[in-house]
Amino acid sequence: MNVEDIFLKIRTESMTSSGSMVGLNVKLSPFNGELDDPFFQEFIMSVGTHIDLEKPLSTKQSEIVLKIIRKVQYHIVKNKWLSQQELDSLLESPVYARPLYLSTHVPKEVRYLGGNLLGFRFKYNPKITERIRKICDVKKASWFTDEIPVVMESHENITTKPYFDKNYNVWIVPVYRFNIDSIINLIGQERFGKDDEVDRYMKLARNSIDKPSTFIVDTENEVIIANVCDNRLLAGWITEVAEGISL
Repeated sequence: MNVEDIFLKIRTESMTSSGSMVGLNVKLSPFNGELDDPFFQEFIMSVGTHIDLEKPLSTKQSEIVLKIIRKVQYHIVKNKWLSQQELDSLLESPVYARPLYLSTHVPKEVRYLGGNLLGFRFKYNPKITERIRKICDVKKASWFTDEIPVVMESHENITTKPYFDKNYNVWIVPVYRFNIDSIINLIGQERFGKDDEVDRYMKLARNSIDKPSTFIVDTENEVIIANVCDNRLLAGWITEVAEGISL
């Protein structure tokens, strides 16, 4: 029995484990909660599907698979999938259904790019990609049937919807008042690495909601400095009509 075979048995057990308590049907935590962490649950389902398609594991995936097997080795032996000796041998010298391929490291991070734009970098993940694609969608009230033109179509250098920059392999995401919380949730729930600049900008963006914009005359440099808060029309007029510079 190879590593993938054992892993698929773990997936099956995770999906079907149930029991009864005081005559009531209850969903029991498989493996005594060893794999209850959402990361492990998502990994087991995702990589299990990957194996079903007869695709090879990456070197990084294999490390996590072996970690999972080690965490539940007591259950593996108890269920007689392998003897303790066979399991020890498999963990010491893993045997795979297909040769592993070398993982490429793609940092999972978000950075502030200036203006109202954030850049998200991560290894391909369809779940995260779908969340990003929809992060500028606006939810409508149940009684409203027409389309709400909240987000205008992209025009020249103005980014109004998320897009993937193929040159840098980064998702470019604009921040608006209606998606600030969704972006904060995305960063936290998907465990994106971030720096102080991202925290500073997101805090500033959230605190600017419903605040008035201000203008200061810099006589020394003969310019007007505008702090635009929560006013996309004014920001657009300053940069596109008055040819102002966004800092």
